[in-house]
Amino acid sequence: MRALPPPWYDVSGDPANQEGPYVFTCEHATDNFGPQPIEAINRSLLGTHWAIDLGAAQLTRALAMKTNSSAVLSNYSRLLLDANRCLTSETLFVDSIEGQALACNRSLTAQERLYRIECLHAGYHAGIDAAISTRVARGPCTLVSIHSFTPVWKDVQRTVEIGVLFDAHEDLAHLVIEGLLKQGFDTRANEPYSGTTGELMYAATEHGKKHQIPYIEFEVRQDLLSTQASVARVCGAIATALDDATTRTGPRSTPSNSV
Repeated sequence: MRALPPPWYDVSGDPANQEGPYVFTCEHATDNFGPQPIEAINRSLLGTHWAIDLGAAQLTRALAMKTNSSAVLSNYSRLLLDANRCLTSETLFVDSIEGQALACNRSLTAQERLYRIECLHAGYHAGIDAAISTRVARGPCTLVSIHSFTPVWKDVQRTVEIGVLFDAHEDLAHLVIEGLLKQGFDTRANEPYSGTTGELMYAATEHGKKHQIPYIEFEVRQDLLSTQASVARVCGAIATALDDATTRTGPRSTPSNSV
């Protein structure tokens, strides 16, 4: 059985001490496989969007620092288990990618699946729970999940630069979109993926509802996160839009409206 030792997540900024109003999460922060490396046949997947959301971890840490908030980031690759999926999702474990067999997930036994779930799903989400619980005990906060997407998908160029995903807290999401549009970013609601599917913003929805706090998810096009300077630019824009939107909506514990 593949060893998956802790820590299963990393915390940036202590939620017991940070005064900022957010808890950020990054479910696809790394392409790390732990002590047992990825099989040679699949090594080319490392460093691609199949293994990691490129630039997302850097943006998440930058946002936590800029807003004096905390962040929880995954410590293992989504190729082993996708922590942004529910346990019944067909894409929790992926056994092939674009016709290429993913050796680490082929012929998983029930015991191996359970072990990965305990470590990479339950272990990671326990870290989010702990961070939010600590932060909520000190006052209202907003949960923000950070992801990135490829500039091209199935030979089609994606023109959207930042997507704001939501399945509730629609007023917050649209205020954030408004703020990013004013700063020159092509920003759209529930693109290039939708938060209403019940599949693609599992972490934000699960923990936002559990802790009764506002939550949204960002999808940022990966070419906007390719350098330290570009990460800083996006970070500044998102922080400004978030601060303005949360100030205008005010602290609340339940969604103002849903879709």
